[in-house]
Amino acid sequence: MKRPLLPPIPPATPPIVRSYLDALDRLQQRETLKPVQVTERAQHLLDEYLGPRTVGVEAAFAHGRLSVLGDHTDHFDGFALMRPLMHGQAVAVRPADGPVRVVLEGAGAWTWTADMPEADLPVEVRLLAHLVRPWLPPGQGVDAAVAGSVPLFCPEARLGALGMAAARALQALLARPEDEAALVRHVREALRAATGRDTSPAYLLGSDTAPEASFLLCDTRRLEHLPVEVPGVQKPGWGLLAVPAPAVDLRAERQRIERAGAALDLLRRRGFPELTSFRDLEHRDLERALGLLPRRYRPLVRHLVTQNRYVPRMVQAIRRADWQLFGTLLLMSHASFRDDWHDTTPEIDFVVEQVRALSLEGLYGAHRTGRGGGVLIVGQPFQIPGALDALQDAFAARFGTRPEALLL
Repeated sequence: MKRPLLPPIPPATPPIVRSYLDALDRLQQRETLKPVQVTERAQHLLDEYLGPRTVGVEAAFAHGRLSVLGDHTDHFDGFALMRPLMHGQAVAVRPADGPVRVVLEGAGAWTWTADMPEADLPVEVRLLAHLVRPWLPPGQGVDAAVAGSVPLFCPEARLGALGMAAARALQALLARPEDEAALVRHVREALRAATGRDTSPAYLLGSDTAPEASFLLCDTRRLEHLPVEVPGVQKPGWGLLAVPAPAVDLRAERQRIERAGAALDLLRRRGFPELTSFRDLEHRDLERALGLLPRRYRPLVRHLVTQNRYVPRMVQAIRRADWQLFGTLLLMSHASFRDDWHDTTPEIDFVVEQVRALSLEGLYGAHRTGRGGGVLIVGQPFQIPGALDALQDAFAARFGTRPEALLL
């Protein structure tokens, strides 16, 4: 008598794979909407809060961009390397007879008039007000609605995408003639007025381009950009950890910028008469230039020049798929922010050092991105989900809170 055939027993999932899949499930819980879905949400908010109108509505969407190495270009016209976020911001606008009215997803409707104290308004409303004010004919208003999914701990990516989406929508609504460079300058001025701080135009150039390229090399002087592709299939994995954001210290930031400007003036008078920007100072001339400066200026100049020189080296590493060198440059860049620019926190330093300690476990490097407390982490794709889990646990054990993590 034949025995009935039993179904084959599926092989057990190895523990290392199981832990990877568990970590991956947790990290993929954040919803990533398609651009058309986010745009439809903005259009729906406009009707829901401000009432349906028969006039034409213009809408635009922009992806966020993260700085891999480019935050030094907040302060001078160097080179920046950016990578895309799949998250973005959408803005829907329509003409109105009254003041400027803005609907923010999750924060309700706001009205702006020229005599209103700006401190009472969310930064998104201030940004839209400064964008639209120079363009509106007298007596005309605008209704606008904002929707998006860029994380709050990526403020430059979020506001950069919002600014470019709003500018594109307003440009279509008001038939403005600006090209991309003029639009970037306009949005950057509006961001400066809304936040009181300079923001690198690389965030805006990146948001105004499609996200298909793995990286984007930006020239913030000429306002030009070039896609940088990873050869073959040797792409690394990326993660983002959100630690508490550094306290905003505008006074210290202005002092650093003023000292850098004073150092540039001194170098012009002491041996570099044609120097117009630190981007033009060759690395081979750096030590001679530092020797001509008072000690208090040297760390700032060293930081700006070396950060700018790291960018083309990173591009070379990408084109050779040399991710060990790429990660090392990230770690060196962080050390410069910590030791020379003096703009980091114990929490950010802790995460970067933890990543450095995990280099034998498949992590390449880490670096702060932007001012919102986001730490960008790069490593072998299979290792990133579990590493983010481990970093969250280590951070919670040290500081008492578990930071948010995002798989890119």
